[in-house]
Amino acid sequence: MKKLLFLLLTIFTITACSNSTNNNEINKDPNENVKWDLIPMIVINDKLYLYSGEKKIYDEVTDFDGEIDSEVESTSKPTKDNQSNFGTGFKYKILDGGKTINLYIDDNKMIIFKLEEDRN
Repeated sequence: MKKLLFLLLTIFTITACSNSTNNNEINKDPNENVKWDLIPMIVINDKLYLYSGEKKIYDEVTDFDGEIDSEVESTSKPTKDNQSNFGTGFKYKILDGGKTINLYIDDNKMIIFKLEEDRN
């Protein structure tokens, strides 16, 4: 009887120890190494502009101040002039003494970017 009780306790102890190792693996954060897309951003004249959430329809605009000609991944911040984290080929106009950028996209749509401190 003592041998049977000892055997059951041994099996129970081994099972309990092996489960604690599995629980540590299960409790790891599944989002630990996930890269998230950042808000759309552009760099113009060495300044970082963030998408303000504003969209507008525009009439024909003929004089642009520049064009977005390079791109980084959507999970990264742009660092060079005329660079975005969402695409290339978009023309822009600088307004409000450099505080606002109107970025012109397809179908007469325009999205507005503002300096981070002016965005709020």
